[in-house]
Formats: sequence, structure tokens, C-alpha cells
Amino acid sequence: MCPPETSAESQAAQWDLVAQVQVLEEKRIEPKRSFWSRLAFWRTPPPPQSAELRTRMKVIRLIKGSADGEIIIHSSEPGMPACGIRYPIGEEITLLSNKNDAGNFGSYSCSRPQFSAAEFHAALTE
Repeated sequence: MCPPETSAESQAAQWDLVAQVQVLEEKRIEPKRSFWSRLAFWRTPPPPQSAELRTRMKVIRLIKGSADGEIIIHSSEPGMPACGIRYPIGEEITLLSNKNDAGNFGSYSCSRPQFSAAEFHAALTE
């Protein structure tokens, strides 16, 4: 469960990117298992792994951070053992995301915005 935020400003402060985006497409990348983990499967079952989701989005309005035209958001599938997130294809949404050390944008279930784009914009421009 994600903790409630007290303001749009405090939620935005936790993220590198706050933007209005249109969700274009999603690709599912199956987890890779090493040769040794497949070989050892007969003894003990491997721990569950979620597939990776790569969702392509068009930036409509940048509220915080920097991003060009289209971005790819990396996430895992929703459910256990990961806190992944899915975005509705074709919809316009408010996106909260961070960049990892490799420079990829990522998100998870607690990156769901608790405020509207207008509230984020007002909090970060005043």
C-alpha cells in the first residue's frame, strides 16, 4: 500500500519526471532464466519473476524534468512479487517517473499520481 501524499508538491518532489503523456504501446519482455537455474529446476522451483513491461509514451506537456517527444517507461507486470504498473493504451495520463542509473525511466504502483495534472502544474510553477 502506498502512503497518501499531503500535496502535489510533496508527491512531485519524489520524481524526476512529471508529465502529461499519451500511452502509445506496451511490450512485454519475458524474464530470462540462466542455464544453471533451468538445470537446477528439478530440485527446487525458481522464485517467481515478473515480466518486464516497456511502455512507449508521447510527451504532451512537461510539468517537471526533461524528456523529448517520446519516452519508454520500464516497469514490471502488476502483482506479486513486484509492484508493477500497466498504463491504458491510447489514454492521456499524468505520469510520475524516475530515471535509473542507466538513464531509463521507470515506474511502479506507488508512482500513480494522487493529484491532477493541473494541481501538479500549479504547485510547481507558483
